[in-house]
Amino acid sequence: MRPLKPPFSLALIPEQKRELAAFVVIFRPKRSNVPILRARVQLVMRKGRLRPEKLWLVRRGGISPVNPQTFVTWAREAEYIAIPRQPHFPFLTELKGMLRDFGVKDPMIVRACSSCIADGKVTMLRKQQVYQLEGQPVCYKCASQQLMNRLQSIDVEISKQAYGSLETMLQRLKSVEKVVSFLSSQFRPSRNPAMTLYDQVHAVKDPEKKVPVATLPIPKELIEELERSGIKYLLPIQVKAVNAGLLDGKSILAVSDTTSGKSLVGELAGLRAAMQGKVYIYLSPLVALANQKYHEYREKFEPLGLRVAIRVGMSGIDVGDEALVIVDDEVEEANIIVASYEGFDYLLRSGKANKFGDVNVVVIDEIQMVADEDRGPELDGLITRLRSLFPQAQLVALSATVGNPEELAQELNLVPVILRGRPVPLQRHLIMVLTEPDKLRIIADLTRFEFKQKSSYGFQGQTIVFTNSRRSTHSIASELQKHRISARAYHAGMTYPQRRKIEEAFASGKIAVVVTTAALAAGVDFPASMVIFQSLMMGTKTLTVGEFTQMLGRAGRLGKHDVGKAVLLAEIGRRYFGDERKSEEDVALDLLNNPIENVNPEATYEQSVDQLLATLSSYDSISRKRLENAYQGLLSRTVTFAEALKFLKQHKLATQVEQDIISTELGRAAAISYFSASNVAAIQEHKHNTADELSVKLEPLRNAYLSPRLQSEIERALRTRFATRLFAGAVLDLMSAKRSRRLKRLPNWVLRIFSKWNVDFFNCRCNENPFCDCGIWNVSKAVLSLRYRGLTPSQINSTFLEEYELFIYPGDIFGFLDNQVHILQGINRVAEVIGRNALAENAAKTIEAIENPV
Repeated sequence: MRPLKPPFSLALIPEQKRELAAFVVIFRPKRSNVPILRARVQLVMRKGRLRPEKLWLVRRGGISPVNPQTFVTWAREAEYIAIPRQPHFPFLTELKGMLRDFGVKDPMIVRACSSCIADGKVTMLRKQQVYQLEGQPVCYKCASQQLMNRLQSIDVEISKQAYGSLETMLQRLKSVEKVVSFLSSQFRPSRNPAMTLYDQVHAVKDPEKKVPVATLPIPKELIEELERSGIKYLLPIQVKAVNAGLLDGKSILAVSDTTSGKSLVGELAGLRAAMQGKVYIYLSPLVALANQKYHEYREKFEPLGLRVAIRVGMSGIDVGDEALVIVDDEVEEANIIVASYEGFDYLLRSGKANKFGDVNVVVIDEIQMVADEDRGPELDGLITRLRSLFPQAQLVALSATVGNPEELAQELNLVPVILRGRPVPLQRHLIMVLTEPDKLRIIADLTRFEFKQKSSYGFQGQTIVFTNSRRSTHSIASELQKHRISARAYHAGMTYPQRRKIEEAFASGKIAVVVTTAALAAGVDFPASMVIFQSLMMGTKTLTVGEFTQMLGRAGRLGKHDVGKAVLLAEIGRRYFGDERKSEEDVALDLLNNPIENVNPEATYEQSVDQLLATLSSYDSISRKRLENAYQGLLSRTVTFAEALKFLKQHKLATQVEQDIISTELGRAAAISYFSASNVAAIQEHKHNTADELSVKLEPLRNAYLSPRLQSEIERALRTRFATRLFAGAVLDLMSAKRSRRLKRLPNWVLRIFSKWNVDFFNCRCNENPFCDCGIWNVSKAVLSLRYRGLTPSQINSTFLEEYELFIYPGDIFGFLDNQVHILQGINRVAEVIGRNALAENAAKTIEAIENPV
């Protein structure tokens, strides 16, 4: 053989099956895992000294003997000789003696990858590069390959992105077995939080120089009230807002995490204005939060002589104690007005802007709603009306979830005040599971452990579990109760007393877990230390990063908890309906890694026109130029001012007198009722004088569900999971004649229920039956009929359950009835304007029948 050219190094690995034998691996320095030559050496003891007896080169074709003195040459010319710590070298002392005899330095004892050694390679490892596989040290490449092999052996198909997350965990834990145990049914995350930790969001440090509230230019009474509430120093976002000109009248956009103190940013300016005899308006997208803020302000500030009013636009439906009916106050002479977006906008559309007095500060909470598909254009229009009607007012917009705050602030002409980070640190955990039951097991483990913890403030750990459906809230809570965990379902479909009882029990620490829907996340104000995402969907859509961030904000409350925890549960390989491209673990990683979405308002043609009409209706008359300027302030507009105005004139909703534009009576009736031109046309074309036939078409009740009994029977018979919503395609498909073979599998009592549905609800002659809207309208009318008889929402639900095996949540029924009253009021207004007196009278009587039935 040709002699080897230096430089090279040499590694010796003992053979396990032969005594005094070793593998020889020769490599270039710094490239130990790329052998340039492999050999086997047989050593022998001669006169008490170890010596090479035989040497073989190892090639692909086999082995070939060479002069054993070649081994001595290699040893002398090698830069160094390496011996792995593992496997154990039984004759190391004798080997060192032999090398010394040949004038060779002692070998280096090195860490090396045992898997590479088995493949005839030597991968030397630094301490931080060592991974464990069955108690043996391995390199990262071998550990990663073994991890993939283990996953394949248990038949787990994992996405590339999710496998990357497991590799990150491998890099952190340095053990293949530990990562694989993460997927075991015996894994208990409460005992191994470090294994599941994805990342941490650190708390924002307090300003080096604290700002006492006593030093602010605000009334003494407000300072005293803040200090009584435990607020003596400003939090970082509040300091930034004050420095940005908050108390100098500058309009600002404050963007920071939930519980960071944004609310006080608006209140510092607003409450100061109210105490100076001016008007402070607080606007919220949620009636529940507006009501909470109203009672807080009344309790704190009415004793100081301030008058607080609320406007949320609820009807006066009498349902006993089943729902919270908030009665609107008169706003004249009020110092503080708390309102929902729509409740306040109703007053503006009605031309009552002059009733408010000197409006000085308007706080708009959850400003990111301006990009919402349904309510966004309404909020966008409301902002333009506020600016047009109260040009001197200071606007303070608040949000935790705006991805492009600088851009939005510029578009709204606000000063951006942005703070990244939270007042309470947050640990984010990702737990991947193999089955749905694994999720319940892990939720039980985590929530039981959390409830046993106590913060340095003395508060127990409590958990909010987010899921994607109301039915799931009940099933998860029930499962946790079986594990002796105090858990309750909580969602908008429940009655007000039910929800209130749970809120009070959670606040007092009597309940460990509340299971709620993602849709209710923004309205849930539970002081939880941990949130768990059992599902990453909101209804049938995956969560946006903004929604996810809003929900994360519920974990960890300043002054109650030392740290917040958020846990995402992802079933490996599960793909959500409607998005076959992404698995649940991919959705989880997207939520954890992607930035919050930008706020980009956008309206349809009709929505843009509606907002122009709403602004026009806010004035008795307005110049074309001023109206156009107000309309140009709409961020979401998709039609030119001239085209929108032309549309209103053509539909007799607006008229022009010289240079002034005036809303017609029909236009104002439409604007006050939140009716579009198509809604007005539907009323004009309605041939009958029965208002409820029209109202249910404009705003039907869609949330009717199969009873648990009926759904489980269908799933048993068809041997598949089945939809819960009555009007879901799968349910309607099962009922249709085209699928009659499947009907034969169902028991007779189920077929009798279907027959009842066909007789009472799906009884039209439409070609599309049962996929037309007639079934939805008929269910809605059946609910109204029961209400006319005096039944409460709970009683209506009981009747549907008994007669039709359908479940309609009482909260949904109340919401439907409340909407019907508003729709009927609109029908009444429009009918009076167009001379349909009989229809107007019937609408008024129907309202009375809903609000105060016999």
